[in-house]
Amino acid sequence: MSKLKLLMLFMLVFSPLKIYSQNNDKGGYPTGFGLEFRFTTDFATGKNLEQYYNIPAEARTIPIHKDDGWLGTPGTPVTLSDSTLEASASSYNFGLSVAGQYSFASRMIIRGGAQFNTFSRSMKGPTQGMSDNTVSESINGYGREEGSSIMYYSLGSKFSRTISPFGELELRIGERSGFLIGFAKRQRAIYVQNGYDRYNSLETYSFHTIDKKSYNLPYVGFKVGLGHGTGVLFNVGYELHRNKIDVPDFLKEFVEKPQVWDMTFGLYYVLSKTKH
Repeated sequence: MSKLKLLMLFMLVFSPLKIYSQNNDKGGYPTGFGLEFRFTTDFATGKNLEQYYNIPAEARTIPIHKDDGWLGTPGTPVTLSDSTLEASASSYNFGLSVAGQYSFASRMIIRGGAQFNTFSRSMKGPTQGMSDNTVSESINGYGREEGSSIMYYSLGSKFSRTISPFGELELRIGERSGFLIGFAKRQRAIYVQNGYDRYNSLETYSFHTIDKKSYNLPYVGFKVGLGHGTGVLFNVGYELHRNKIDVPDFLKEFVEKPQVWDMTFGLYYVLSKTKH
Protein backbone atom coordinates (compact mmCIF):
# COMPACT_ATOMS: atom_id res chain seq x y z
CA MET A 1 0.00 0.00 0.00
CA SER A 2 1.43 3.40 -0.98
CA LYS A 3 2.19 6.14 1.55
CA LEU A 4 -0.58 8.28 0.04
CA LYS A 5 -3.18 5.54 0.61
CA LEU A 6 -1.97 5.06 4.19
CA LEU A 7 -2.30 8.79 4.83
CA MET A 8 -5.82 8.87 3.39
CA LEU A 9 -6.84 5.86 5.52
CA PHE A 10 -5.43 7.52 8.66
CA MET A 11 -7.37 10.72 7.99
CA LEU A 12 -10.56 8.78 7.31
CA VAL A 13 -10.36 6.89 10.64
CA PHE A 14 -9.18 9.63 12.97
CA SER A 15 -10.70 12.82 11.53
CA PRO A 16 -14.16 12.23 13.10
CA LEU A 17 -12.56 11.73 16.53
CA LYS A 18 -10.63 14.96 16.12
CA ILE A 19 -13.80 16.83 15.16
CA TYR A 20 -15.66 15.45 18.20
CA SER A 21 -12.78 16.36 20.50
CA GLN A 22 -12.61 19.90 19.09
CA ASN A 23 -16.33 20.32 19.58
CA ASN A 24 -16.06 19.16 23.18
CA ASP A 25 -13.21 21.62 23.79
CA LYS A 26 -15.55 24.50 22.97
CA GLY A 27 -18.00 23.65 25.75
CA GLY A 28 -21.71 23.25 25.17
CA TYR A 29 -23.70 20.08 25.61
CA PRO A 30 -23.58 16.92 23.47
CA THR A 31 -26.02 16.36 20.63
CA GLY A 32 -26.85 13.25 18.64
CA PHE A 33 -24.88 10.07 19.08
CA GLY A 34 -21.71 9.78 21.11
CA LEU A 35 -19.41 7.39 22.90
CA GLU A 36 -18.31 7.60 26.54
CA PHE A 37 -15.36 5.90 28.26
CA ARG A 38 -15.01 5.65 32.05
CA PHE A 39 -12.41 4.59 34.59
CA THR A 40 -14.11 3.98 37.93
CA THR A 41 -13.46 2.86 41.47
CA ASP A 42 -16.39 1.13 43.18
CA PHE A 43 -16.87 0.66 46.91
CA ALA A 44 -19.46 -1.54 48.61
CA THR A 45 -20.29 -1.29 52.29
CA GLY A 46 -23.11 -2.55 54.46
CA LYS A 47 -24.21 -5.50 56.55
CA ASN A 48 -26.22 -8.70 56.64
CA LEU A 49 -24.71 -10.67 53.81
CA GLU A 50 -25.29 -14.42 53.93
CA GLN A 51 -24.04 -16.77 56.57
CA TYR A 52 -22.45 -19.95 55.24
CA TYR A 53 -22.08 -23.38 56.79
CA ASN A 54 -20.99 -26.79 55.48
CA ILE A 55 -18.21 -24.93 53.69
CA PRO A 56 -16.50 -27.32 51.22
CA ALA A 57 -13.71 -29.32 52.85
CA GLU A 58 -11.21 -28.39 50.13
CA ALA A 59 -11.54 -24.72 51.16
CA ARG A 60 -10.88 -25.69 54.80
CA THR A 61 -7.89 -27.94 54.06
CA ILE A 62 -4.42 -26.52 54.63
CA PRO A 63 -1.07 -28.36 54.64
CA ILE A 64 1.05 -28.22 57.77
CA HIS A 65 3.46 -25.30 57.49
CA LYS A 66 7.03 -26.20 56.53
CA ASP A 67 8.27 -24.70 59.81
CA ASP A 68 5.68 -26.45 62.00
CA GLY A 69 6.98 -29.99 62.23
CA TRP A 70 5.69 -30.19 65.81
CA LEU A 71 2.18 -30.51 64.30
CA GLY A 72 3.21 -33.42 62.09
CA THR A 73 4.98 -33.95 58.82
CA PRO A 74 5.19 -30.61 56.93
CA GLY A 75 2.93 -30.64 53.89
CA THR A 76 0.44 -33.06 55.42
CA PRO A 77 -3.07 -31.72 54.68
CA VAL A 78 -5.22 -30.81 57.69
CA THR A 79 -8.95 -30.14 57.34
CA LEU A 80 -10.21 -27.56 59.82
CA SER A 81 -13.58 -28.10 61.50
CA ASP A 82 -16.64 -26.50 59.92
CA SER A 83 -17.99 -23.23 61.32
CA THR A 84 -20.86 -20.92 60.41
CA LEU A 85 -19.28 -17.76 59.04
CA GLU A 86 -20.60 -14.50 57.63
CA ALA A 87 -19.31 -12.82 54.49
CA SER A 88 -18.54 -9.12 54.80
CA ALA A 89 -20.00 -6.80 52.17
CA SER A 90 -17.09 -4.34 52.29
CA SER A 91 -15.15 -4.51 49.02
CA TYR A 92 -13.68 -2.35 46.27
CA ASN A 93 -13.24 -2.66 42.52
CA PHE A 94 -11.51 -0.93 39.62
CA GLY A 95 -13.49 -0.93 36.38
CA LEU A 96 -13.41 0.24 32.79
CA SER A 97 -16.66 1.16 31.04
CA VAL A 98 -17.73 1.95 27.52
CA ALA A 99 -21.21 3.19 26.60
CA GLY A 100 -23.07 4.54 23.62
CA GLN A 101 -25.24 7.60 24.18
CA TYR A 102 -27.84 9.72 22.43
CA SER A 103 -28.82 13.28 23.30
CA PHE A 104 -32.45 14.33 22.82
CA ALA A 105 -35.03 16.80 24.13
CA SER A 106 -32.43 19.56 24.31
CA ARG A 107 -30.68 18.56 27.55
CA MET A 108 -31.38 14.87 28.12
CA ILE A 109 -28.97 12.05 27.33
CA ILE A 110 -29.79 8.35 27.34
CA ARG A 111 -26.81 6.05 27.74
CA GLY A 112 -26.21 2.30 27.78
CA GLY A 113 -23.12 0.17 27.97
CA ALA A 114 -21.08 -2.24 30.06
CA GLN A 115 -18.50 -2.12 32.83
CA PHE A 116 -15.52 -4.47 32.78
CA ASN A 117 -14.43 -5.24 36.34
CA THR A 118 -10.64 -5.51 36.29
CA PHE A 119 -9.53 -5.90 39.92
CA SER A 120 -11.49 -6.40 43.14
CA ARG A 121 -10.73 -7.19 46.77
CA SER A 122 -12.51 -7.36 50.10
CA MET A 123 -11.83 -4.39 52.37
CA LYS A 124 -12.33 -6.53 55.48
CA GLY A 125 -9.80 -9.32 55.54
CA PRO A 126 -9.16 -11.81 58.33
CA THR A 127 -7.80 -10.34 61.57
CA GLN A 128 -4.71 -11.81 63.21
CA GLY A 129 -5.32 -13.61 66.50
CA MET A 130 -9.10 -13.36 66.20
CA SER A 131 -11.91 -15.88 65.92
CA ASP A 132 -15.30 -14.31 65.21
CA ASN A 133 -18.20 -14.57 62.77
CA THR A 134 -15.94 -14.00 59.75
CA VAL A 135 -12.83 -16.01 60.79
CA SER A 136 -12.37 -19.56 62.07
CA GLU A 137 -9.03 -20.53 63.63
CA SER A 138 -7.74 -23.87 64.88
CA ILE A 139 -4.64 -25.45 66.42
CA ASN A 140 -6.20 -28.91 66.08
CA GLY A 141 -5.90 -29.95 69.72
CA TYR A 142 -2.26 -29.01 70.25
CA GLY A 143 -0.93 -26.35 72.57
CA ARG A 144 0.52 -23.38 70.71
CA GLU A 145 4.21 -22.57 71.05
CA GLU A 146 5.94 -19.29 70.31
CA GLY A 147 5.90 -18.67 66.56
CA SER A 148 3.90 -21.81 65.75
CA SER A 149 0.94 -21.63 63.42
CA ILE A 150 -2.71 -21.28 64.04
CA MET A 151 -4.41 -22.33 60.82
CA TYR A 152 -7.35 -20.22 59.74
CA TYR A 153 -9.97 -19.76 57.05
CA SER A 154 -12.25 -16.78 56.54
CA LEU A 155 -14.98 -15.52 54.24
CA GLY A 156 -14.78 -12.45 52.05
CA SER A 157 -16.72 -10.93 49.16
CA LYS A 158 -15.70 -8.97 46.09
CA PHE A 159 -17.05 -7.79 42.75
CA SER A 160 -16.89 -10.64 40.22
CA ARG A 161 -14.67 -10.17 37.19
CA THR A 162 -17.60 -10.06 34.82
CA ILE A 163 -19.12 -7.69 32.28
CA SER A 164 -21.80 -5.64 34.07
CA PRO A 165 -24.40 -3.97 31.82
CA PHE A 166 -25.91 -0.61 32.79
CA GLY A 167 -28.28 2.02 31.46
CA GLU A 168 -28.84 5.57 32.61
CA LEU A 169 -30.51 8.89 31.92
CA GLU A 170 -28.55 12.11 32.28
CA LEU A 171 -30.35 15.38 32.90
CA ARG A 172 -28.01 18.20 31.92
CA ILE A 173 -27.65 21.19 34.25
CA GLY A 174 -25.78 23.94 32.51
CA GLU A 175 -23.11 23.11 29.95
CA ARG A 176 -20.81 20.87 31.99
CA SER A 177 -22.82 19.15 34.71
CA GLY A 178 -25.77 16.83 35.05
CA PHE A 179 -27.73 14.46 37.26
CA LEU A 180 -27.72 10.70 36.62
CA ILE A 181 -30.44 8.12 37.19
CA GLY A 182 -29.41 4.59 36.31
CA PHE A 183 -29.76 0.84 36.72
CA ALA A 184 -27.03 -1.82 36.60
CA LYS A 185 -26.70 -5.60 36.87
CA ARG A 186 -23.76 -6.80 38.92
CA GLN A 187 -22.40 -9.96 40.48
CA ARG A 188 -20.64 -10.62 43.77
CA ALA A 189 -18.23 -13.49 44.47
CA ILE A 190 -18.03 -15.09 47.93
CA TYR A 191 -14.65 -16.66 48.60
CA VAL A 192 -12.73 -18.50 51.31
CA GLN A 193 -9.25 -17.32 52.19
CA ASN A 194 -7.12 -19.70 54.25
CA GLY A 195 -3.61 -19.81 55.65
CA TYR A 196 -1.51 -19.44 58.79
CA ASP A 197 -1.35 -17.07 61.74
CA ARG A 198 2.38 -16.86 62.54
CA TYR A 199 4.45 -14.41 64.56
CA ASN A 200 1.61 -11.87 64.83
CA SER A 201 0.96 -11.81 61.09
CA LEU A 202 -1.14 -13.72 58.59
CA GLU A 203 0.31 -15.83 55.80
CA THR A 204 -2.22 -16.65 53.06
CA TYR A 205 -2.13 -20.14 51.55
CA SER A 206 -5.02 -20.13 49.01
CA PHE A 207 -8.32 -18.64 47.87
CA HIS A 208 -11.47 -20.59 46.89
CA THR A 209 -14.57 -19.04 45.31
CA ILE A 210 -17.59 -20.85 46.77
CA ASP A 211 -20.53 -18.78 45.52
CA LYS A 212 -21.49 -16.15 42.97
CA LYS A 213 -24.70 -14.18 43.11
CA SER A 214 -26.19 -11.48 40.89
CA TYR A 215 -28.03 -8.42 42.12
CA ASN A 216 -29.71 -5.33 40.71
CA LEU A 217 -28.32 -1.88 41.43
CA PRO A 218 -30.47 1.23 40.95
CA TYR A 219 -28.39 4.37 41.44
CA VAL A 220 -28.32 8.16 41.26
CA GLY A 221 -25.37 10.45 40.77
CA PHE A 222 -23.95 13.54 39.15
CA LYS A 223 -21.26 14.50 36.63
CA VAL A 224 -19.08 17.58 36.36
CA GLY A 225 -17.27 18.35 33.12
CA LEU A 226 -13.65 19.51 33.18
CA GLY A 227 -13.40 20.47 29.51
CA HIS A 228 -11.90 18.75 26.48
CA GLY A 229 -14.61 16.07 26.74
CA THR A 230 -13.44 14.95 30.19
CA GLY A 231 -15.03 15.07 33.63
CA VAL A 232 -15.61 13.39 36.97
CA LEU A 233 -18.63 11.49 38.26
CA PHE A 234 -20.05 10.12 41.49
CA ASN A 235 -22.83 7.53 41.88
CA VAL A 236 -24.48 5.92 44.89
CA GLY A 237 -26.73 2.88 44.62
CA TYR A 238 -28.51 0.35 46.80
CA GLU A 239 -28.15 -3.39 46.15
CA LEU A 240 -31.43 -5.26 45.61
CA HIS A 241 -31.16 -8.91 46.69
CA ARG A 242 -33.63 -11.72 47.03
CA ASN A 243 -34.42 -12.73 50.61
CA LYS A 244 -32.85 -16.14 50.07
CA ILE A 245 -30.99 -18.15 47.47
CA ASP A 246 -31.72 -21.81 46.82
CA VAL A 247 -28.22 -22.79 45.70
CA PRO A 248 -25.70 -23.99 46.69
CA ASP A 249 -26.61 -26.41 49.49
CA PHE A 250 -24.11 -24.94 51.96
CA LEU A 251 -25.74 -21.50 51.82
CA LYS A 252 -27.79 -20.53 54.84
CA GLU A 253 -30.72 -18.17 54.42
CA PHE A 254 -30.21 -14.49 55.10
CA VAL A 255 -30.30 -13.57 58.76
CA GLU A 256 -31.85 -10.33 57.56
CA LYS A 257 -32.28 -8.77 54.16
CA PRO A 258 -28.87 -7.43 53.04
CA GLN A 259 -28.35 -3.71 53.43
CA VAL A 260 -25.50 -2.83 51.09
CA TRP A 261 -24.66 0.48 49.42
CA ASP A 262 -22.43 0.81 46.36
CA MET A 263 -20.52 4.04 45.67
CA THR A 264 -18.67 4.86 42.46
CA PHE A 265 -16.06 7.53 41.77
CA GLY A 266 -14.79 7.93 38.25
CA LEU A 267 -13.30 9.83 35.36
CA TYR A 268 -14.91 9.95 31.93
CA TYR A 269 -14.16 11.00 28.39
CA VAL A 270 -16.89 11.63 25.80
CA LEU A 271 -16.64 11.62 22.03
CA SER A 272 -19.64 13.61 20.82
CA LYS A 273 -20.68 16.65 18.83
CA THR A 274 -21.81 19.66 20.86
CA LYS A 275 -24.43 22.37 20.53
CA HIS A 276 -24.09 25.98 21.71
